[in-house]
Amino acid sequence: MILDFDRCAKEIDEARHRAEALMLGLTTEQLITQPEAGKWSIAECILHLNVTASQIDPLKLVPDFLKAQDEWERLIRESAGLDLAKIKVGKRFSPFRARFAAALPWMMAHQRRHLLQAENVKRQIFSAAPKAATQAG
Repeated sequence: MILDFDRCAKEIDEARHRAEALMLGLTTEQLITQPEAGKWSIAECILHLNVTASQIDPLKLVPDFLKAQDEWERLIRESAGLDLAKIKVGKRFSPFRARFAAALPWMMAHQRRHLLQAENVKRQIFSAAPKAATQAG
């Protein structure tokens, strides 16, 4: 398996921009609002990605997420020229242990999925706000 470093770098950059855009215009209340019972809030989506990347500080969701993106970029740069199919990442005996050539594209897809989820929550919050204001008035 050949890892497309340029594509991964582009996805990391896109993830940064999407996470920052998610925060624009949001109050703390909106950040933690679940669109429906049992559905994740925007904060929960980003926190999940931070936990996955071992960055746990719920008070600094996006800065921690951006730091994790920096770490992914560093790993990509430092792995250039290595046989990534032979390098394993993750704790031994962990269900998340994988070859680096597979782990990085998986993580990029994982980020895309949860950023899209958070973006959908943001749309739901903003589309529900006018309805709530109309019903209250």
